[in-house]
Amino acid sequence: MNNNENQGLVYSNALIGDLVNMDTDGDGVLDWEESLWGTDPTKRNTNDDGTSDFVEIEKLKAAQGISEPTWSEQNNENLTETDKFSREFFSTVVALNQAGVIDAATVDKLGSTLADEVSNSVPRKVFAIKDFKTSGDDKNSIQIYGNALASIFNKHAININAGDILEEAITEDGEIDVEVLNKLDPIIKNFNGIINEMSKINVPPYFLSVHLQTINGLEKIAENLADIKLIDKDPLAAMSAMSQYPKNNEELQSYIDTLNQKGVEKLGN
Repeated sequence: MNNNENQGLVYSNALIGDLVNMDTDGDGVLDWEESLWGTDPTKRNTNDDGTSDFVEIEKLKAAQGISEPTWSEQNNENLTETDKFSREFFSTVVALNQAGVIDAATVDKLGSTLADEVSNSVPRKVFAIKDFKTSGDDKNSIQIYGNALASIFNKHAININAGDILEEAITEDGEIDVEVLNKLDPIIKNFNGIINEMSKINVPPYFLSVHLQTINGLEKIAENLADIKLIDKDPLAAMSAMSQYPKNNEELQSYIDTLNQKGVEKLGN
């Protein structure tokens, strides 16, 4: 391994994050952004003309018809996963280049790291035990719970296989037919209906753990399917969801099987 590769590997994610978000002079423009505009990241007013670098950069942007705020002001919540990836990758490379620590191996490593970060993104909503009301562990309470679950799943029955729709959406030339993905809408609606009603029923303590796993498993699938539909607007999020879906679907089925088994065990005693 050569020295350049060693230098690249020295930068952990945390250190890279510090470098990317560094604003040495505190003028509201990140150091790496200042390098793009030719200002000094260590001075709030590079040319000592009484106008801060932030104001001068804003004027330059206005003159060039650039209406977006500096990246330090942008809110990540309003960006797609694809935009976030592009922004983070670009800013990281520029920051490392400014610091004099950049090479092909580092760029490759960054690309893999950021892609993994997106593909392993956590669900947007996660339930906790405290979110559920509990009942007793007696047979009557368990029977009521079981009947409630059966009613919920029957009411929001999912009679279409999402996997079949995903296969149908892939054309012969490997493209995605967005119109076919619209068939996912009723499935997503039913998943959300199940989640909503499962969050409101009384749960016997014996079932709390698997109830939690099941509802979070349902949430993951609902989010995966919703993200897959964004293929034309946010391709990175969609591809990430496609890669996660098979595993999440398998896990969900195991949770549902466990839920059924525990019910049979309790009511059979």
